[in-house]
Amino acid sequence: MLLRMSSSELQETDYSRVQTIPSWSGFNALQRCVVPPQSSVGYLPCIQSSPTELSTVYSLLMKTMEICTKLEQEEIVVVLDQAIYSKALQIVWKESQRFNKVILRLGAFHTTCVMLGVIGKRFRRCWPERCTH
Repeated sequence: MLLRMSSSELQETDYSRVQTIPSWSGFNALQRCVVPPQSSVGYLPCIQSSPTELSTVYSLLMKTMEICTKLEQEEIVVVLDQAIYSKALQIVWKESQRFNKVILRLGAFHTTCVMLGVIGKRFRRCWPERCTH
């Protein structure tokens, strides 16, 4: 930032000609030796069954391992809601060798719900009129 000239110091026509230090993104791109390939994002196929059945969650984990192997990744992160997360944990704990590359995470909404529940339990008996702290 100290090396870059602010646009207020330059006229608009002179800015691109005089400016020699790139912006932050440009600087990072110049420092990088290898340009990463373009990513493609898409949806996985739908599984037409109850998401809380163990067989469905097992299929999901098997598909995840297949994707991990195909992409040659060391590990893969799977973010789930609370009901599916608990079933997936049961399966991963039971078959830890098969699913050793899977990292399970609870989704942000359910993580927040758990945190709020903990706060609620902690301060449940501490209303202003009854608080002894």
